[in-house]
Amino acid sequence: MTDPAAAWHEEHRYFQKLLTLLLQRVRLLADGGEPDCELMLDIASYLHDYADEMHHPRADIEMAAATYLIYYGNHVAREEQEVLAKAAAVLTKEDWASVRHGVPSRPDPVFGATPEQRYRELRRRIALEA
Repeated sequence: MTDPAAAWHEEHRYFQKLLTLLLQRVRLLADGGEPDCELMLDIASYLHDYADEMHHPRADIEMAAATYLIYYGNHVAREEQEVLAKAAAVLTKEDWASVRHGVPSRPDPVFGATPEQRYRELRRRIALEA
């Protein structure tokens, strides 16, 4: 077996060549040209079928985390920019009182005054980052 680090470096060079080729085709498309869609599909398939499965066996965890981060980030941004802004503009004091009473109340287990034992290390790490 070859040196694993050397093999990874070699694979990274291969992947970079493919990514450069793919980027060239995407730029061609953006400029109104006719990219080789079959070639683009082959690159994406190879990176998905081989690289994600063999080179990065942890890719499922990374993909799930990345998807969750994008989804949740977009969710929060949309609530902040659209939902809460619109609610502030149209809801009355009585409406807000109904909202307050309709939502179950529970102390925040991380950011509340007394964090739950399970989250004490998380809270400590958050404080270190601030």
